[in-house]
Amino acid sequence: MPPYSQNSISNRPPMPRSLMRWIVRSIFPAYLGLHIYAYVQLTTAWEPSLGKRILFGTWLVLMVLSLFFIRRLEMSEYRRLAATTAWMSYTWMGFIFLFFFASLSTQFFIFITEAVAAPQYFGSRTALIEPIDITLALSIGLSIYALWRGAWPKLVRVSLSSHHLPSGACLRLIQISDLHLGIVPTPLRLKRIVALIKAASPDLVVSTGDFTDLRTDQPYSGLSDLAALKAPLGKYAVIGNHECYAGLPRSEQVLQQAGFTVLRQRWVNLGGFIQLAGVDDPVAVGGRPHLEEEALHNADPENFTVLLKHRPELEPSMVDRIDLQLSGHTHDGQIFPFTLLPRLIYPVRPGLTRFGRAALYLSRGTGTWGPPMRFPFAPEVTLFEIKRKE
Repeated sequence: MPPYSQNSISNRPPMPRSLMRWIVRSIFPAYLGLHIYAYVQLTTAWEPSLGKRILFGTWLVLMVLSLFFIRRLEMSEYRRLAATTAWMSYTWMGFIFLFFFASLSTQFFIFITEAVAAPQYFGSRTALIEPIDITLALSIGLSIYALWRGAWPKLVRVSLSSHHLPSGACLRLIQISDLHLGIVPTPLRLKRIVALIKAASPDLVVSTGDFTDLRTDQPYSGLSDLAALKAPLGKYAVIGNHECYAGLPRSEQVLQQAGFTVLRQRWVNLGGFIQLAGVDDPVAVGGRPHLEEEALHNADPENFTVLLKHRPELEPSMVDRIDLQLSGHTHDGQIFPFTLLPRLIYPVRPGLTRFGRAALYLSRGTGTWGPPMRFPFAPEVTLFEIKRKE
């Protein structure tokens, strides 16, 4: 079982919307700043010729501007060019994040080393190792690892028990979340995900939002593998914020093509002893509140109840109403040090958090968004093995 748990709802207030807006507006200036930082660090250390400075600066400008052209290319007939540009741009994005982290780590390491050891190993023309060489080696190594880690999801097992299941009942439930099927094809990763699910032999498969980023009607490579996947109790999904950004009708169509039934403010009875409910992300409904009450209308509170909700926010009214809420959305930051950011916004950490009768499971996500990278944590397919508590 994941190591994170707590016994009561956090009293920490949610992050103010004004602060959230400030963070969102700061993303592009910060990204631009990372490129300026890389330019200054590398040109100062290597002192290249003017021509090489211009070439390097041009590359950095192109990488920043490419983010604005990816969506335009996606909507055009140049799909292969769009996919190549997106992969290169997003991979570079991950590299530049890791370069900044590696640079700060190297400088801190050298500061400590020079304080307690021989300073001649670093920083001068006669030094054995130049700091920029350490930074580049570290950032390249971390990027290669992050690409590999992002391509190989792992199976996470969670064992639960409940008084609300009938005697002898056992449920094997698979959760996937935040696949982000989009412009960059990832058929091999999708095959690995399907293989993990098949090997787990689940009774039920659910997707907790951000299944797709597709903005065109062209088919996604590998979707047929998911469509061929069967489960005795079915496959169900809810709407995340990215389904809305990609276009809700198109996103629902993609989910249906993959064999999922979309639960939008409603519940279904499965096997006669499980109530499975789903709610939309607030983006899909204009922030309309109390969707959970609407979704569970006329549901029996004495039955074992699972709620699918994209964002890891548990409504107080659900604490003694449901048994398990499955959520995603955060990716656990995906790449360090951004793994720290979701913990400032949401009071729960990845894994299982208990709130009285209810438990909330926050998945680290099964795919990637933007950079096809994960560092240090792997993407996950989650298997819940749920039995009656005797």
